[in-house]
Amino acid sequence: MKSKKKSIILALTLGIFGAHRFYLGQTGKGLLCILLPCIGLIDGLIFGLIRGLGSKESFNKTYNAQAIQVEILKALKNTTK
Repeated sequence: MKSKKKSIILALTLGIFGAHRFYLGQTGKGLLCILLPCIGLIDGLIFGLIRGLGSKESFNKTYNAQAIQVEILKALKNTTK
């Protein structure tokens, strides 16, 4: 699962290189940040602020939905045995 705290730190420190986008699996947006550093800088700052002020639940819903579903299925499978 992706960490909210780690993605915010990456956005605020290495956002100009798109590190937060690569971490979250968004390689296209990460490459855009590398090719256009001014966009990467702005994206990193905005992403860091928005995600920093947002709830953990909204972050998980956006970036960890599939991982959460897999964990739920594994838990259900273990309870039926």
